[in-house]
Amino acid sequence: STGQYLQQHAIDVDDSPGHQVRVYEIRNNYPDKDFAFAGVMVKESLVRGMSDYINFSGPFTTYTVYTLEDGNKVFSRGTGSSQSSTKADGTQLVKFSFIENFVGGTGKFKGMRGQMTGSGERAPVAKTLTSQSSGEYWIEE
Repeated sequence: STGQYLQQHAIDVDDSPGHQVRVYEIRNNYPDKDFAFAGVMVKESLVRGMSDYINFSGPFTTYTVYTLEDGNKVFSRGTGSSQSSTKADGTQLVKFSFIENFVGGTGKFKGMRGQMTGSGERAPVAKTLTSQSSGEYWIEE
């Protein structure tokens, strides 16, 4: 998937250099049509999250709404962490990993359960990011 930040707001904590709490919203698109639930393609997802970073490293929590081609939605809650590093050329890179738990949806996805794990990377002040994930799910009656 490819993601774009729609908005993000960071507030300096002031207890140590580089410590910020942040809320953000990311829209992910799935142009390869390679992501589906129960045979229904995922059109896009909106991720609303919050992070507690020192120099772009630390934990985050996300709430994701997947919108499917048939209009239904799937909901998840995730947790993860980011780790910032400096590459050989001096540029900074933030790598992240996460676990996402499905917590329901609309229509036939009401009983959606399961888990995905994933990872990705971005520049510290990037407007976009890349990620990949895999997992399993089931739909409870």
